[in-house]
Amino acid sequence: MNRRHTLWAAVLLAGVSLVTSDGAWAHHSFALFDKHRMVTLQASVRKVQWSNPHVYLFVEAQDGTGKPKEYTVECTSVVDLTRSGWKRDTIKPGDRVTIEMYPLRDGALGGLFDSAILANGKKIKG
Repeated sequence: MNRRHTLWAAVLLAGVSLVTSDGAWAHHSFALFDKHRMVTLQASVRKVQWSNPHVYLFVEAQDGTGKPKEYTVECTSVVDLTRSGWKRDTIKPGDRVTIEMYPLRDGALGGLFDSAILANGKKIKG
């Protein structure tokens, strides 16, 4: 086998290794979210961070004691949301929304976006 064939074989094996390894497709684990619980927030959107690798919603909702608190909700990527029909202004600051999310395991105020009901009644998925 000459050098060129050896090089291509090494590249091919490296590619196969990446495709079959568990960590190759995801850039991080979602273990920090409790995927066995769903939390619903009646919230007011304060800020939308429309950027990669993930879109973030910063919303204000009442905590368990009735005090307003800011929650950070992690969505998927801009590309994935766009493919799902979202636009940059689908959710914008000032909107009242009902958000369903998987909460953070550590009890911090935030979670992983699942869906939202907009003020017009339309339900959107992430």
